[in-house]
Amino acid sequence: LLNDVEQVLHAESAADFERMPKRLMVVIEKHQKLSSWTPADEEGKDKSADNESKQQMMINEMVVQRDLLFKKNQMSVSQSNQIKRECGQDLRRLTSENAAL
Repeated sequence: LLNDVEQVLHAESAADFERMPKRLMVVIEKHQKLSSWTPADEEGKDKSADNESKQQMMINEMVVQRDLLFKKNQMSVSQSNQIKRECGQDLRRLTSENAAL
């Protein structure tokens, strides 16, 4: 479950980011049988309401983490573009200075 969720949360493009909620729901539905799993010593207790609230909290946390990863990705792309622009400007400046000599 965690590996599947991790693969979904590491979106590499904006299109993957937009499809992420649907992909998360598919992963959750795929592992729905795990929601009824309980350790051997707690089998007799009714935890369905608690499990649902935990699932909702997990989904909310996954959405927050997805948004953070997307913002982090956008920041790194922006920094990369800024560095490329600065390198281009430096190259043009050095070329013009060299031509002036």
